[in-house]
Amino acid sequence: MNQQNDKAPNQEVQVDSRFMDLMSDYGIKTLLGDPKNEELTIHFLNAVLDGYKVVNKITYADKEILGPMKSDRSAIVDILCNSDQDDQFIIELQRVKQKFFKDRGVFYVSHAIVSKAPKGKVNGKVWDYEQSPVIFIGLMDFELEDSTPETYKYFVQYWDQIQHKLFYDKTALIYLELPKFAKQLFGEDKLNELSPLGKWLYAIKNMARLSVVPKFMQEGPFKKVVEMSEVKNMTKKQRAAYQQSLRNLWDENGMKSGLIEKGRKEVEEEAAQKIKAAEEKAAKAEKDARAAEVKAKREKLEAIKKLLQTGMSSLDCAKIFNVDQAYVMDIQKSIKRKG
Repeated sequence: MNQQNDKAPNQEVQVDSRFMDLMSDYGIKTLLGDPKNEELTIHFLNAVLDGYKVVNKITYADKEILGPMKSDRSAIVDILCNSDQDDQFIIELQRVKQKFFKDRGVFYVSHAIVSKAPKGKVNGKVWDYEQSPVIFIGLMDFELEDSTPETYKYFVQYWDQIQHKLFYDKTALIYLELPKFAKQLFGEDKLNELSPLGKWLYAIKNMARLSVVPKFMQEGPFKKVVEMSEVKNMTKKQRAAYQQSLRNLWDENGMKSGLIEKGRKEVEEEAAQKIKAAEEKAAKAEKDARAAEVKAKREKLEAIKKLLQTGMSSLDCAKIFNVDQAYVMDIQKSIKRKG
């Protein structure tokens, strides 16, 4: 365990970076979940939606999405908000690679739909299952298994495979791969060419690593992102909350490293087992081949003996079994000695 993770819960964590780590729980919720930064969240949502919908105003909701029954599992998300068009947005940051993160998005959307279902009549009428849109936005600090280098955004909806057209547009699952916006991948010229969403993902991924603020972050909504991310501007209470969030992030990173190491060892062990099994299979095959060869020679020998005993010449026997005549003659001599 590193020294950072060894700190006692009430011991102050040294924050060396100029800016807050927006990949921390405190960072992402301050950036996109604080009503003071509503305009930033709206700008982020519109960058993600890219014309699919336009958000003008939002209201934040309780982050816990309850199931229909008390015994059902609830879903606690990072950020939950509603637009003035009655669209609901679920924003979730996942730092450690999760095998079923796609399923997690479906679970959250399903939970949100069920939780919004009326318990009785609506305006005196029986509810007819009409839904309001639910959009899940997953920020991933890892790449999906089927990821391709040129893709970092996945926009998923219900699709009719037979008619090849959109079947239902009131739910959407949007997955965003943050590793493809690592700081070392971009020069200043490339940063300015990024799409609005690309700039957002770059800022979220790299804020804590910045020593010099890129040009695009010196104006527009990103100027406020810079200002609210300055560690020196935090109150004592905010700093304490941020430090605890960093401890949690380090723990997750430690777990991530541990999982990678565990995965590497499992792959090595599996490879070693497969090599051993292949070697054993090859050895068995070789042994079986030798046994089969011995058996074939013995059966050929017995067959030659029987033909010679019927009076067939050694030359004819040699031709039938495609062997040297001298070999047949030796067998013939052996039979005479024993006889």
